[in-house]
Amino acid sequence: MFIWTSIAHMALPLGEAGIREIPNEQAVLAAMKANIGEQSGLYLFPGVGLGPNPSRAQKNEAMHNLGEKSANNPSGILMYHPPGRPLTIGKWLGIEFATELVESMLVVFLLAQTRVSSFGGRVGFVFVAGILAAMATLTDQIRAQLEESARVKTSFSNELIQRMASFAEKSAAALLGGLAAWKSAGYPVEATSEK
Repeated sequence: MFIWTSIAHMALPLGEAGIREIPNEQAVLAAMKANIGEQSGLYLFPGVGLGPNPSRAQKNEAMHNLGEKSANNPSGILMYHPPGRPLTIGKWLGIEFATELVESMLVVFLLAQTRVSSFGGRVGFVFVAGILAAMATLTDQIRAQLEESARVKTSFSNELIQRMASFAEKSAAALLGGLAAWKSAGYPVEATSEK
């Protein structure tokens, strides 16, 4: 997987698909420095505009008004780091390689626990496990980014963190439940060898 993502990002145009640079970048960067400053975090915009500890009614009202704000303003997600963050590509690549190696070993272990003996069944199992791992990894990265920022502590972001963590746990439980169902269905367990 690491080799494929390297090829996809470096040799093929997939690594740049849909990514664009901001027009008039200097003005946007200056505005972010002036308004966000040193508050590293993951930002949703337009925001709901709630202060700390809002009531249920205030949350409902803010969510009701969010549709209108989104219709009249730009919207998106911004992962922001203040100036001074080092660009450590080697470290990021090392972490990516280690993560994918551990994921590969885990899926091989889980596959060995099943009774799936056909090639198509094994490919399907690994495919589903890969999708679940990707969702859990993405959820974990977003949660880690939110937790990294000590200043992003509104009830909205805390609720988002809890929902993402719950989603990751449910995904892992679904994978283990599928594994148990395959075992209980009576698929052959023994490894196949060609003679």
